[in-house]
This record gives sequence, structure tokens and C-alpha cells, in this order.
Amino acid sequence: MKLTSKTLIATLLATGMSTAAIAQTSTGTGAGASVGTSNGASADVNASGSASTNATKDVTKDAKEMSKDMTDMAKDKADMAKDKAKMVKDKAKEGADKTSKMAKENYGQLISDLRSNTSANAEVETNIKNFKADAKVDTVLVSDLKKNAGNEAKSLDNALEAQKDSVTKMRSAIDANPDLKSKVEDEGYTVDDIVAVRSGANGELTLVVDDRK
Repeated sequence: MKLTSKTLIATLLATGMSTAAIAQTSTGTGAGASVGTSNGASADVNASGSASTNATKDVTKDAKEMSKDMTDMAKDKADMAKDKAKMVKDKAKEGADKTSKMAKENYGQLISDLRSNTSANAEVETNIKNFKADAKVDTVLVSDLKKNAGNEAKSLDNALEAQKDSVTKMRSAIDANPDLKSKVEDEGYTVDDIVAVRSGANGELTLVVDDRK
């Protein structure tokens, strides 16, 4: 068939449009597929990286907190050990002081104090009256005093009888101070067990307890 000029142009136009359409369709499909796949992969990588980073931060934070807790526990343990050592040392010193005090005490000294009415002097009376719960008080037992067995017990009883009124007055003063009375009772004694009181320079008191009953 012989093609005319108009027929040839129409054929070419038809062919060109078809090719462009195909090219457009191919490009759109390829680009869409490529872009879609690329974006999805990128999102997955970002999500995975973010999760991994957060997990690492959490582990690091937990490790730091655990390390701090262990350090605090070690410090508390060391402080407890120091406190215990101090308590043992203080108790040992208290025992040594008491032993030293006992070594100096004797029946003769107590009898002399009773006869001179030492427990009824103004200083002792004032310290008994002003005694507070946080003040220091020591107790000395008559049974722990150094003595000549059997020879001084009678002399002590005679001195107590001779100074009965002064001893009673001293006991009344102790009984009137609830803090001091509580200290006596905490030691397992009663006010009536006290036979003499000695006062220190700083207001501390030493109570002589007759435990021979």
C-alpha cells in the first residue's frame, strides 16, 4: 500500500505517543518501586539504630547506678565497723576507769566520808539537785571495796547508824530528782541502797551502793 504524506505523519505520531507512554509508564513504575524500597529500608535502619542506642544508654545507666549502690554499701559497712570499734574502745576505757576507781576505794575512805558527813555538804547537795539525765553517774558497790575482812564491816555499820539523819536527807534529795532516781533504778538498785554520794569537778556523781543485803 502506498503511504501518503498524511498517512506517514499520522503513523509516526501514533508510534511516538505509544513510545512516550511506554517510557513514562516504565519510568514511573521503576521510580516508584525504587523510591519506595529505599525509603522503607532507610526507616528500618533508623529504627534499629535508635533502639540499639537507647538500649546501650539504659545498660550504661543501670551499671552506673549499681556501681554507686555498691560504693554506698561499702561506705556504710566501713562506718558501721568504725562505730563498733569505737564502742568497744569506749567500753574498755569505762571498765578500766571503773577498775581504777575501785582500786582507790576502800572501807576506810567510806567510813571517813560518813563520819565527816561529806555527802551532805553544800556542793554535793547542789549537784544532786541539779543532776540531769545526760550527766555522768558512776556506782561503786560496797562489796567491791577493799577492806580487812571482818574488821571494818562493823565500823561501817556504826558510821551509817551515827549519820542516819544525814544519809536519810541525802536519799530524799536523790528521790526528789527523777533523772537521778531513774539512773539508780536502771542499775537495779533503789534509793535506799545509796549510802554515800561523791561529786566531781564537773558535776558528775559517784554513788556508793550498799549491796551487802
